Amino acid sequence: MSESSAAADAAAAAAGNWRRAGVAGAAIGVIAAGAAAGVAIERLTVGRGIRRKAQLALDATGPYGALRGTPGKAVADDGTRLYYEVDEVAPATGPAAAGSAPRRRRLFGRKAPAPVTVVFSHGYCLNQDAWHFQRAALRGPLEVP
Repeated sequence: MSESSAAADAAAAAAGNWRRAGVAGAAIGVIAAGAAAGVAIERLTVGRGIRRKAQLALDATGPYGALRGTPGKAVADDGTRLYYEVDEVAPATGPAAAGSAPRRRRLFGRKAPAPVTVVFSHGYCLNQDAWHFQRAALRGPLEVP
């Protein structure tokens, strides 16, 4: 066997390997495209129904995103402009507001505790509506036992 025929055989074997790799790559590509199409169809059909049900559930609970406080703007030390909203506590109503509730004794002359402040921070990828249900639950006077 001559050197030229050995080189030709090696080249033919290498070309055969590349052909097989090309066929395998094409097969994997077809499988991946089929999987992507299946996921897309599933999201369009099933996802649409789930989104519709979720929207109906949100609509049934009340006007989502309608809770707004008193807006304001502040500037941080580094110059970042911050937007905020303040929800003031509604005045108490009922017997506690009229003063008919029994007074609590203060231990050792301490002052009554200060009101609690709650800060909701949503980050850059959401908006203030992310805290809609928490804001709704915390509206009005709260009694802590």
